[in-house]
Amino acid sequence: MKKLKTIIPIIAATVILAGCAKEDVKPDQSSQTEDTKASEVTVPASEGQQEETTTAITVPASFNLSEDQQLQAFYNSRDTWLADDTFYYAISDLNSDSRLELIVSSLDFNGYKSVNHWYEVGVDGTVIEIPVTGDVNADKEPDIAQLDLDVYKDSAGNSFFVGCDMYRDGFGVSSYTYYKIALISDASGNDVLVTECLGSELFEITDSGEEYDNFYDKDGKLITEDELEELIASSGASCQTHMMSWKTLSEVQSITDYQGLADMRSIIAEV
Repeated sequence: MKKLKTIIPIIAATVILAGCAKEDVKPDQSSQTEDTKASEVTVPASEGQQEETTTAITVPASFNLSEDQQLQAFYNSRDTWLADDTFYYAISDLNSDSRLELIVSSLDFNGYKSVNHWYEVGVDGTVIEIPVTGDVNADKEPDIAQLDLDVYKDSAGNSFFVGCDMYRDGFGVSSYTYYKIALISDASGNDVLVTECLGSELFEITDSGEEYDNFYDKDGKLITEDELEELIASSGASCQTHMMSWKTLSEVQSITDYQGLADMRSIIAEV
């Protein structure tokens, strides 16, 4: 798809290909026994001082941590979300609810694969992986279709971005499925990534060199390219572009205190 594909090329999609899956990064599932809980935050000391110092955050039953406190929690839990050097890292607040999301994404910058894990600080003060529900692809991970994320609001006021799952079935056959992906708080007060299929595209080059490019709505009905673009464009309004600050593993490992994580924070640009 000529127009839609212009939003994909750098961080295309989570591709369902053998060998693309990465070792899962599992959150720390500490138990909570009271309405409040202290989350230890370890901050390395400067050279010549003691190796590290520890402070604690007391988290009330309802979430009201400052951005600095959330960055402290992320910093303290690096062993939870740091992966290998094929992953990149960024922090955002896509739905503008003052809850930061830490995105860990395997980006190869060629549009073939992207394995994504999303984290936030839960209401109990621990860093948790955000679960996914709704229309998901085979790896059950939300997809990223842009280097910077355009975030919209739907008629219910929910913030969402458009993800694209790309699948290559050998030479000459590519399929693209477009998703509306929203961050919505559940009954516990933690966020859930809710996905909804918007439509898809199937592109094929035959052995004789003929090209076929077909487009479908979410129910599999054959539609035109313009109709698919309209389905995606009409799914929301009031767009913000989050300029993501992706960091490599070595860049994250060089950060010496929680304040350094602020450099991973996205910047919002109104569109």
